[in-house]
Amino acid sequence: MSYVPSHIGQALISPSALCVCSAANNTASAIGSDIQLNAAADFVGSLASLLSFSSGIITLPSGYYYFLEGSTQAYDTPYSSSMYCEYQWHDGTTGQGSHGRVVHPPAADGQLTGRDEKAFFFVDATAGAVSVSLRVTGKTSVDTTGLNSTSAQYIYAGMGRAIIWRLDP
Repeated sequence: MSYVPSHIGQALISPSALCVCSAANNTASAIGSDIQLNAAADFVGSLASLLSFSSGIITLPSGYYYFLEGSTQAYDTPYSSSMYCEYQWHDGTTGQGSHGRVVHPPAADGQLTGRDEKAFFFVDATAGAVSVSLRVTGKTSVDTTGLNSTSAQYIYAGMGRAIIWRLDP
């Protein structure tokens, strides 16, 4: 990493639009299932109304680059030190970008199994619309009530979400 004094207080990236997508509660946590992202709200610019959602698949409009961040909330019952849920962006054929992982590390050595909690993916949609989903790629001991569970202490959970940055070409 470098320190560049002239860049203090400057944004390194300026999105033309930025929105957050929320996920449905109590949905399937099976490996290969899509996390049910189903609604969006704008933070910067206008993007939410241009997205389309269908069974967890998000269609990104053409003409832009997109940077996607995605995560989910997984509930663990009964208590298990091996609990994790792993996910990755998917283009309908293969996994794309980095894996994200939520894990229950009760001890310091358990933290070594963690990855970044978010899955990241840079999408080039300059030539046409692109459809993506956030897919479960691995799990252990995730409660059967599903992802973004509203069981027990869910009010303390961050719940699942995706953040979509739209970048001009």
